Amino acid sequence: MTWSDFYLICFLVGFGLSALSLIAGSTHLHLPHLHLHHGVHLGHAHVHAQAGGRGTDLPWFNFGTIAAFLAWFGGTGYLLEHYYGVWIVVTLGVATLSGIGAAAIVFWFLAKVLMARESALDPADYDMTGVLGRLSIAIRQGGTGEMI
Repeated sequence: MTWSDFYLICFLVGFGLSALSLIAGSTHLHLPHLHLHHGVHLGHAHVHAQAGGRGTDLPWFNFGTIAAFLAWFGGTGYLLEHYYGVWIVVTLGVATLSGIGAAAIVFWFLAKVLMARESALDPADYDMTGVLGRLSIAIRQGGTGEMI
């Protein structure tokens, strides 16, 4: 396997993951989730919501940034290695910087545009104690019923 093959595989995987996320998001396709919370701590950015002052933790190492990094790292590396014949170390450095730049742009867009108005949920907002309701199905002794 040559370096060109390595970069091409990285590009195809990154582009394929980006296309998969576009298709899954636009067609509401539900794919299984991968949770890495057992002993794995990844970097988080604290994004402050504009309303309310509460913030939300957004991981900088996520699906979108990984896909962007792989696509741009692979694409830049492939072009530099295959068509221009640039020295391997320079190609690796430029491709890495290109991938990090693309991942940073995707993270910035996610944090500043898509998550700008997100905030952590406050349990007090959903407390139903003392709220007026209507009994639609009678509650039997020690049993259940329905309140609207």
